[in-house]
Amino acid sequence: MMLSKNSSTWNKGCVKYVFFLSFFFFSCKSINKIENYRIVSFKYGTGDYFLFKSKITTPEAKYWLRKNFELKEDEKLNFFKTKLFENLDLNFTVSINFDTDLDTYKNVAPGLCDNLSQHTKNSTYTFVKIIVKDNNGKNCLSTHSLFYSKTKAKLLDIKNNIKKEDYLKPMISE
Repeated sequence: MMLSKNSSTWNKGCVKYVFFLSFFFFSCKSINKIENYRIVSFKYGTGDYFLFKSKITTPEAKYWLRKNFELKEDEKLNFFKTKLFENLDLNFTVSINFDTDLDTYKNVAPGLCDNLSQHTKNSTYTFVKIIVKDNNGKNCLSTHSLFYSKTKAKLLDIKNNIKKEDYLKPMISE
């Protein structure tokens, strides 16, 4: 009877040890909610929007998007009118919002996670949310819109070409 009691204790110890090791192993992995992009749709209303994640900071993303949409200095990113497509003589209303998420890792198993770079351990993700509406106020990212495929292609092109640029001009010119 003493032997079975010890083997039961040993089995409980093994289960705890396996659970503890699996916790350490999975604490080294990054969990990214949005890998590429997502068109978020709502059942009711016209709240469809294009959401993507970029690895640049919010000021860099704002600078790049202002440059890409060719906005003047007095125009704001959160609401502006622009001509999205060269072959259409229509102005679209675009609204862009930003949200950031700091993806941090607690390295609880230093021997297992030493090969992660510093950029991987502490990464700032900028989530960019873009809403596009036509002249009639209809959401262009709704699957019922005539502009759905063109708008999606344009926003994917913008997302794929976003890059880190020097948005601060040097204070001293040579």
